Amino acid sequence: MPKARSVQNCIFPKRTAVVTTTEDIADFQMLGSAQVAKIINFSPVHLRRLVRSGRFPAPRLIGGRKLAWPISEIKAFIDNLDVAQAPFQSHK
Repeated sequence: MPKARSVQNCIFPKRTAVVTTTEDIADFQMLGSAQVAKIINFSPVHLRRLVRSGRFPAPRLIGGRKLAWPISEIKAFIDNLDVAQAPFQSHK
């Protein structure tokens, strides 16, 4: 029976840092539609409506059929959101 290798004996290649701060790392992360909808407090269906109408940034295709948004674009959308002209309809 072959001897099992332990993780400690494996050699992993060294990775060099591409970003300099943890804030940079967060901006490069990608979020799926359910995560984005939860952050901006809209349903995933309404999020798709906003994207189709051009009132929300378009997602990126990150493989196969998976769509995602960079966190930096979500932050920019929230920062530029004018409450008086919010991209939703009030239900009074």
